[in-house]
Amino acid sequence: MPLVKQEEQADDQSSEAHAVSGVVLDSAPVRVKTELAVAEPTKTASSQVTFSHLQQAITQESATVLGHHKSTGPGILRSISQVLDSIKPGIDIDRWSQSVKDLIQQAKTPVTTIGVVGGTGQGKSSVINALADETKLVPTNCVRACTAVITELSWNPSEDPDHRYVAEVEFITADEWQYELKHLFQDLMGATGEVSDEGSNRDADVGVAWAKIKAVYPQLTKVSLANTNVESLANDPAVKSLLGTTKSEHSPTIDDFYQAIRVYIDSKEKLVVSDTADGEDEGKHRHMELWPLIKVVRIRTKCDALSTGAIIVDLPSVEDSNAARSAVAGKYVERCNAIWIVTSITRAVDDKTAQKLLGQSFKQQLRFDGNSSNITFICSKTDNILRAELKKWESTQEAELENDKKRTGSLSAYVTELDKRLRQWESLAGRQSTGVAVYAPKETTRKRKATVQGARTRKRRRTANDEISEDVSAYVSANNYWDNLEKDIPKFGDKQGLTGENIRCMLEFLWSQKATASEEKEQLDEKIEARLTSRCIAARSEYARKSIRSDYALGLKELDQDSSQGENPAACDPEHEVRDYNQVARSLPVFCVSSRAYQEKCGRLDTEDQFEGFETPETTEIPQLIAHAKKSTEARCISNDKAFLNDLLQVLNSLFIWSSKSDFEIPLTDEEKKDEMASVKFALVGLEKELKAAVNELVRKCKNILSKRIFDLFESSVTNAAKCAPSIAQEWPRVQKGGNGLPCVSYKAACRREGVYSGKMGPRDFNEEPSTPLKKGLGAAWERTFSKKIPQVLKEFTKVSAVQFQKLHDHMKGRLEAKVTFTSLNMLQGQVKARAREVDKMINSFGDEITAVQREASRDFTPAIKQRMTRTYTTCAQDKGSGVFFRIQNAMMQEIREQGKGIFSAATDPVKKKLIAMCDKLQSDLEAQIATMLDRMNSDYANLILGPDMTDGSRAGREAILQILKAVNGQFEPSQLDGLEL
Repeated sequence: MPLVKQEEQADDQSSEAHAVSGVVLDSAPVRVKTELAVAEPTKTASSQVTFSHLQQAITQESATVLGHHKSTGPGILRSISQVLDSIKPGIDIDRWSQSVKDLIQQAKTPVTTIGVVGGTGQGKSSVINALADETKLVPTNCVRACTAVITELSWNPSEDPDHRYVAEVEFITADEWQYELKHLFQDLMGATGEVSDEGSNRDADVGVAWAKIKAVYPQLTKVSLANTNVESLANDPAVKSLLGTTKSEHSPTIDDFYQAIRVYIDSKEKLVVSDTADGEDEGKHRHMELWPLIKVVRIRTKCDALSTGAIIVDLPSVEDSNAARSAVAGKYVERCNAIWIVTSITRAVDDKTAQKLLGQSFKQQLRFDGNSSNITFICSKTDNILRAELKKWESTQEAELENDKKRTGSLSAYVTELDKRLRQWESLAGRQSTGVAVYAPKETTRKRKATVQGARTRKRRRTANDEISEDVSAYVSANNYWDNLEKDIPKFGDKQGLTGENIRCMLEFLWSQKATASEEKEQLDEKIEARLTSRCIAARSEYARKSIRSDYALGLKELDQDSSQGENPAACDPEHEVRDYNQVARSLPVFCVSSRAYQEKCGRLDTEDQFEGFETPETTEIPQLIAHAKKSTEARCISNDKAFLNDLLQVLNSLFIWSSKSDFEIPLTDEEKKDEMASVKFALVGLEKELKAAVNELVRKCKNILSKRIFDLFESSVTNAAKCAPSIAQEWPRVQKGGNGLPCVSYKAACRREGVYSGKMGPRDFNEEPSTPLKKGLGAAWERTFSKKIPQVLKEFTKVSAVQFQKLHDHMKGRLEAKVTFTSLNMLQGQVKARAREVDKMINSFGDEITAVQREASRDFTPAIKQRMTRTYTTCAQDKGSGVFFRIQNAMMQEIREQGKGIFSAATDPVKKKLIAMCDKLQSDLEAQIATMLDRMNSDYANLILGPDMTDGSRAGREAILQILKAVNGQFEPSQLDGLEL
């Protein structure tokens, strides 16, 4: 509802009103340099700036500082709320009370959803455990896919020690399980009504279906399966008791917690259930697996990586064929703020990882989601390096290792010399024992060679291996041994015959020297081996990092060129680069991590294994990945904290005006109050009109951008998609043995599932794949529209709004400054700034909503294609008998060739409708929020002009609130940050 009805505007035709209108309703375009251009007051405000430190806090850019200030707010608000609750209810009191309570709820930490994807066996679960600083929060197994369900990890706010670890397990609904069972049945049953012979072959798609049914119903045999039906299985008491429910688990220790939840998320853990309908123990039990029935597991725990609002979602690999779980995974990806892709380091080195992991459809969707710059690659298992790989990478480190090899070589030469002398003296001992006179051999002085340390004079950049290097350098050089040998060796005259005691003394000395040198050399060899391993691991990681970055940038460049070609072939210039791809490569986060080495360095592994090449936890790169997870939340936290503090400032300003009016008021006559309120009302009507005009202009521009940059491309994109579709459809069936297409049974299974199927040949989507050429011509324009053009017009709206707020305040200040105190006017000036920031926050919020809606819209192409293809899918699924594969291929191809343009044209309709509806909702929501802001402005001016209702109860309450407010500023002083780690 508008603040003031338009009829009331027509009633007041005074010259004063027209003068006000001239100030507020100026529609000339405004050019502003700053994001929120708000003029300063024309007169110096009172020296009492009540919330100056809070205002300063809002300008901070440190997430830590802002988070500290934000944590102060709820306590202040709760104190105010208690006072308000003690005052007799009234319009003002109720409004303030609700505003304060609403603001307390806004003090929560915003979440940043990070989706973690990766193939089976790539180390995804181990990485997540390491991030959580646990060894078994989610199960791991080196030989099989262990995590079979979607697992969400988030911060646990509970301080209850018994709830240190909390899990919620959400099961799929009965309808979803019946849908799954129906298709599993159809996959298994042959034309004779019996289970297909391939049911025992785990490498066949039929075998996969049979394994899934047996997981939940282990008592079933192929014969009993043929004699039952979907309804009977779905109504199984043990299964039915779980469907549609959410189970909760909590434990004080990780060991207890792991035992409690592993049955839900480990693909091989079994639950013992009763086979009786009433659950009574009659000795009949079975061991069933739960993972096919679970939609998602939500785990809450305390760990550094999650402490700033990150939610880490472990998504199953793309081979997961559970329809309900696949839909949930798709929704998670849709709302992800970042995507982490995990692959083993060996695959990253050997394959074009960025290209293979990011298929065309995935990369395309990243662009539509605006997530192209929110990708992180994680190369796991860097500790897994074979001796052959060490030899491969050792050649790249020869220069660095040369001095170390010289050192150990010199020690070897020294030990060899000692062996030579030992043989000499042992020979002398033998001769002396027979009575022969023997004399000490003449020793030649060894020429001193430059030490390895002395030769290493060239300065070099300090590296991560320096700690190991310093350990190696700490060992004495061979020359030191020679010096000690020549200094400490027993001395005998050349002409003096040797006694048995002389010889024993020399032998003991030489053996002692050899033992010391040999032990030293052995330890040195171990250190050098560790250094070599560390450097080879680092070299391999750096190679993988560079390879992934360049490969990702190249893939994005190819995608951009494809989009340009699809958008306007005549104007496409392959030499023109739409972005700096070198910068794309440099900025792509790539972490090469070892989860096991990190756990070992942190003392969590119950093993004596030492992971060579990792001297500290930091060398595993897990701490850096944890910091990256926290950093990914920083922008949202800063924005959210600033918005909360700004809202807090507005509430405190308004409460200050309301509670302190009697202290600062210069009394106005009733007639003056009436005139001033009429002026306020008319000015607010003018402001409302200006802001509505700005909203209309904003929405008009948004619709115009959508029309010109997206909708106008639909026709050419539809034509291109219809042209490409037949060749895409030809790839679906397997036309020859060993081909990549689907065999008949899998092709029909895909048709039964409305074109979507995931089997041993990998996932196929007959709806998504043909939409790729359709999206190809839209991708670049879509990205520009939602990452640049629409944010630009939203930003323009904030500037216009800020200027209009300031115009109104300047006008009212000119009328009131001779009648009220500067402190009160200064508070209102603070409100103007705060409201300008509130508009900015509001627009940012709408920007987030627009991002969410456009992500949904970009996914509407595929369901629309599925809807148009449903009849053909049904026909193909029901066909059987001789020649069925030939017939269903022809039916599919005929539909695509003849109806292609209509299919893809229909696919664009829901997208267009959703985006237009988005603009309409933006308009209605903006107008509603503006009306609320104007109502609060009216309240502030009314409190200033009219004064409060000073009943005894109200007076005492206002005084109590005023005392709270007077103490607020000190709580935001910079000194409060002392001791805070910044």
